Amino acid sequence: MIVVINPSGSAGHSFKGLHAYCAHDAGASDDPDQAWRIMAATAMAQNALKASAGIAATGRKSSAHVMHIVLSFHEEEGRSPEDMQAAADELLSELGATGGRGKNKPIRVQKASEHQAIYYAHSDTDSRHLHIMLNRVHGEHGVLLPSSNDQLKASR
Repeated sequence: MIVVINPSGSAGHSFKGLHAYCAHDAGASDDPDQAWRIMAATAMAQNALKASAGIAATGRKSSAHVMHIVLSFHEEEGRSPEDMQAAADELLSELGATGGRGKNKPIRVQKASEHQAIYYAHSDTDSRHLHIMLNRVHGEHGVLLPSSNDQLKASR
């Protein structure tokens, strides 16, 4: 499996634009059109979420709330919807911060698996692949998901 995080080179700003790109295959289920809207509303409410969680509105300032991840599967790998979802779930459990204190270490553990995500499976090329739209703003406390070394973590 090949993993590419933010194929454009940086985190994005538009949930709507990424959804339009990823949802081009017919057969999307569970209303992903509504889901990206909820993700965008969560990102816009970042400061209010922090306030309600008792977290100061300090820290990284970024409007790049959308992370785009692509998992490409080799023809010999499990490519059933269940296999693709399991691979995505495993990857998201590895991305994020591990916690600890010290220089450049986050105070809390925060994993991508805690964040809002939409999976889009595609078979429009020779290699089946899965797009993941991930909201970097945590839905409960509003803290932005750390993304340092994500490509290295994904390659492991």
